[in-house]
Amino acid sequence: MKGVVATGMGVVTPIGIGVSAFWDSILHNRVGIDVIQNFDTTDYKVKLSAEVKDFNVKDYLEPKTAKRMDRFSQFAAVAAKEAMALLPGKVQECWC
Repeated sequence: MKGVVATGMGVVTPIGIGVSAFWDSILHNRVGIDVIQNFDTTDYKVKLSAEVKDFNVKDYLEPKTAKRMDRFSQFAAVAAKEAMALLPGKVQECWC
């Protein structure tokens, strides 16, 4: 089976979008838990969540592509795009 060897990494998390921001948050002991902002929590007991904030999909993907994805798929696509960009040189094909 033909496959691809990859060593890149990409992240979209509540403590950072991108490896640099994520790693900086880890080094500075930041947490991603905060008051829920994406919807009204008046009728809910739980008021805290680990939301991905400041994520504007237009900064990462073409609007037409992003419109066809749900939010979680957008996170995955952005992380994958970053991982591919961080690969040293070309992606190597191999038989795996």
